[in-house]
Amino acid sequence: MPIGDLMKMEDGELMLRVFSKYHCPNCGNRLLESEIEEGNCGECHGRLPKSDGLLSKPFAGFASFDACMTHMTSPKPDGQGYDEDTARKVCGSLQAREEK
Repeated sequence: MPIGDLMKMEDGELMLRVFSKYHCPNCGNRLLESEIEEGNCGECHGRLPKSDGLLSKPFAGFASFDACMTHMTSPKPDGQGYDEDTARKVCGSLQAREEK
């Protein structure tokens, strides 16, 4: 996963955008370090919480625990999704496995 990318500004200057390990709790977009410092998501323009503990850390391909829950409980082409209790256990297990 890249840590950033180069952007060419209107004046011809190059600027390095540095990604953080966090995702926006509002839209799931991966945040830039500068967006965290400013307190706004550049994608949805939502306000970010002041505490790092409230920002979503990605795990197992999901932007957040809520994104995992939504995926696990939604119906699949081959049948029904998990019930909420089972989905919570599956997502919790995936999250715990990645945090080790």
